[in-house]
Parts: sequence; structure tokens; C-alpha cells
Amino acid sequence: MRAKQVGRYGEDAALRYLEDQGYRLVERNFHTRYGELDLIMLEGQQLVFVEVKARTSLRYGQAEEAITWRKLQKMRQLVAIYLAQGAPRHRGIRLDAVAVDIEPKTLRTLSIRHYKNIG
Repeated sequence: MRAKQVGRYGEDAALRYLEDQGYRLVERNFHTRYGELDLIMLEGQQLVFVEVKARTSLRYGQAEEAITWRKLQKMRQLVAIYLAQGAPRHRGIRLDAVAVDIEPKTLRTLSIRHYKNIG
């Protein structure tokens, strides 16, 4: 399975998980020339920007280990751009991460870990 496929599958699984928790999707894959925000969700009236990391093995570590200080800085920059372009009505913002472990042969979601307010 290619990295792009793993990423898309991980985003799909994360989105289903968050919607099951009561979050509502605002936007998916918000692109700028500086990068991308995976999922933008509303939890109640709070706007939540979600970085999704998916893995099919532990060869390169846990999925959440890929969320570095540099990645958080980039997320903050992208959030500022998104907000400047006119975000939906909200009360507060938050950065979250969702780590998804995927079984590579069956594409079955093995586990999902949700980290709130990561930065």
C-alpha cells in the first residue's frame, strides 16, 4: 500500500471516528502553498484543526511521533491563513491529532488515538 493510500485511509477512519464522537466536518484537506490541514471540524462551537497520521507498521515509530515541534509550527501558520480567509462562526480554536494504526493487508483499522489540544 502506498503512503498516499495509507494517508487517505487514515483520514477516512479519523473522520468517521470524530463524527461518531459528535464532531461536524467543516472542511477536508485545506490546501495552501505552505501545506495542508487534514481535517477542520466543529466540536460544539469550537473549531478544531486535526492532523491525521496513519501507519501500517511500527518500522518508523508510532504515528503520533511524526507530529514534531516543526509540524505544530506549520499547523499554526496554516490555521492563521485559514482564519484570515474567513472561517465559519466559532468560539475558540484547538489543534488536535489523530493517530491511526492500519492492518496493511486487510485495510482494517486496528486502533485510533485522539490527542486533544496538542499545541
